[in-house]
Amino acid sequence: MRLLVITQYFWPEDFRINELVNYLCQNGHDVSIITGQPNYPEGRIFSDFLKEPDNYKEFLTAKVVRVRVPARGKTKFSLILNYLSFVVLASIRSLIFCKRNKFDHIFVFEPSPITVCLPAIVTKKFYKIPITFWVLDLWPETLTAVGAIKHNSIFLRPLKGLTKFIYKNCDLILGQSRSFVKEIEKYFPKNSNVKYFPNWVESTYIEDMGHNEVIPNNPEIFKIVFAGNIGSAQDFPSILNSMSKLPENSKAVLYVLGDGRYKDWLAKEIISRKLSHRIKLLGRYPQSFMPGCFRAADALLVSLKSDYIFEKTIPGKLQSYMISKKPILGSINGEGAELIKDTFCGLVNNEINQLTLEQNIYELERLSEAERSQMGINGYEYAIKNFNKEILMGKLISWMDTI
Repeated sequence: MRLLVITQYFWPEDFRINELVNYLCQNGHDVSIITGQPNYPEGRIFSDFLKEPDNYKEFLTAKVVRVRVPARGKTKFSLILNYLSFVVLASIRSLIFCKRNKFDHIFVFEPSPITVCLPAIVTKKFYKIPITFWVLDLWPETLTAVGAIKHNSIFLRPLKGLTKFIYKNCDLILGQSRSFVKEIEKYFPKNSNVKYFPNWVESTYIEDMGHNEVIPNNPEIFKIVFAGNIGSAQDFPSILNSMSKLPENSKAVLYVLGDGRYKDWLAKEIISRKLSHRIKLLGRYPQSFMPGCFRAADALLVSLKSDYIFEKTIPGKLQSYMISKKPILGSINGEGAELIKDTFCGLVNNEINQLTLEQNIYELERLSEAERSQMGINGYEYAIKNFNKEILMGKLISWMDTI
């Protein structure tokens, strides 16, 4: 299959699309990628890329075509400019590229924004190439959930119209959770080409036992690790409140591995609340560090703020956590919470069960090592069976072949 991948984010940025392209290349598919200049999550173009951009023109056997969009920056204006610039420049580049190269299919990766699909639709109109759209972020609902726009905003209706237009012009839509599939189907109740396609277990966490130089090897500390974006959706105000309410005899310390728009705010709050003994900001590390960090932890934390749309989400890190054989602290609602509870791989706190994060941290601390270990094994066994990359990739290729 000759496949054109359109994604605003790609290697050397850490996203699952990298591993998807890796798999396709290794299995004999001819892949090209149209993407932007790497700048996530710091909001500035990677220095290594600026020094040697030619080093990033190929990824295995795939050709990488980059459009020169402005970086995300740190403001809403710069972020909007980044999104819109990609739509325009990627559309132009895709049209030119597809005039010179024939493709069987276009695959669009959408962690956000949904506008990333527009260049694919423009290209489809000219060259009649079918589109598969992998939805990892529901728009416009996510925008209201993180406070980017208000629920009564005049922009909400046109954004819903844009979403419907994009879905209508895709030949196959993939939802990262079963709840996502149901939400997408609301736009087209009779559309059978909406499939459940979850995040898979990344190879790094299976093949690499991991070397840890980040999380301290101290048996006197109950080490909790949070890895990922530090943003509005992750509800760090609630995490701060819970860590401040832990009893004096608790040995829990939260190690935060990541970066994001709320990092500076979080650093200031930790100091002002005198929580430096409870929360440690370690910064962002490459994905290759994560297996070792996770295995050095006593528990792994996943959190999402309470909102209707986040109840539909299975956070991408959950699969990585489960494969690490560690108990999970889930400060989440909805499908992600149900997954943790149903597999007995950790403890969940949310508005439904009326538990708090600090209660679950303290309870997990008091469990025996054998009990915590069994939770980790439960998650591992479920992930190996249900989030198997080979099986999921096989389904994806089969679905695209039939279009």
